[in-house]
Parts: sequence; structure tokens; C-alpha cells
Amino acid sequence: MFVIMSGGLTVDGQLPDHVIERCEWVIQACNNKYLEKNISILCSSSFTLNVPPKLNQENFILSESSVIYEYLKKRGIKNQILCEQFSHDSVGSVFFSIDLFALPVGAKSVSFVTSSFHSKRVDTIVNLMRSVYPEKIHLETIGVAPNQVFDESISSNSRSIHESDAISKFNVLYKGVHKRSEFLKILLSDHTNYNHLFTGRVCSKDEFY
Repeated sequence: MFVIMSGGLTVDGQLPDHVIERCEWVIQACNNKYLEKNISILCSSSFTLNVPPKLNQENFILSESSVIYEYLKKRGIKNQILCEQFSHDSVGSVFFSIDLFALPVGAKSVSFVTSSFHSKRVDTIVNLMRSVYPEKIHLETIGVAPNQVFDESISSNSRSIHESDAISKFNVLYKGVHKRSEFLKILLSDHTNYNHLFTGRVCSKDEFY
């Protein structure tokens, strides 16, 4: 299973270039004649909480994974495509993709496809999942090199600092976790994107996404 990590939407509700690059990597991989034909694709995440969600013409919230799904369909992908629409950040994206999709359908391996600037953070989370689900499934992270800067308003140094801070916060919050029950207890009680602080607030820059 390939999991395409979402990465926001443009102001007009379209996929940004760095997410399109992730999609195109998966499309090329699925078209590789040496790969198994039964590889499924999971589009992951609903919308981030650090910016207001994008709305469609009827003023309903646009799901990032649904927009990725539509992009893949327009590109003619024949593989099974699923949408994970429970998560709002990288942590939830990795966990829900494994726990609610990959394991129940019997996937032997999961490749999380993201951008190279985000891959270290994703792999930190994936590494914890290897401990939570020992020997049940093969997990890997694939970082796609972007053709241009992720966000012209953010310097590469600022992006690097943001990623490092996010990894540090994750390591502190989930320190010592080795079981699914331990992980869920923290996710649902202490992780602010999934606990009682989920709605009706502006996310702090110090929070982890």
C-alpha cells in the first residue's frame, strides 16, 4: 500500500505543487510493470488545524484526501484508491493509515510517500509504529524531492527548524510508548489535535502537526 501524505490546499482548494509531486511519484510507481498489480493507494488526512479549512462552492469543508483522490482518478489510476479522513496532522495520518486501513485489509507493507523536507518527521513517527506493531507489517518512508521551494514565504532554514521542533515535541510527548494502548491514551488525551481542544481555537505555533 502507498500512503500519500496530504500537505494542505491552495487558496482556491487545489493541490499545491509539492503534493502533486507526491501523487506523480506514486503514479509512476504504480505504472512500473515490475510492481504487483494489487497495490492499493491511500490518500491520507482530512484538513490541517493550523489554518482555516478550505471550502467548496457550497461552503462545505474540502477534504485534502478527497482532492488527492480526484487528482489520481483524473490521471487514470486503475489501482484501488481509499481515503483516510480522520487525521489532522502527520501523527494521526501515520497511525490511522496503519491501524484503520493497512492492517484490516491485510497489507503486507506500507510506504508513506511525502516530500523530502518532511520525510524525517514522518519516519520518526513510523519508527514508533514499528514498535507499536512489531513484525505485523513492513513500514517505510519515501521522501520525494520537490522541484521548487515548499512555500516561498518560508525560508528553507525556517522549514528545517519547524521540522526539527516538531520531531522534538513528538519525541517528548510519546516517550516510552511501546503499545497501541499507550499510544492511544496519549493521542486522545494529550495530543491537542485529537483531544478536547480540537475545535473552536487557533492553534499555537508551539503545537505539533
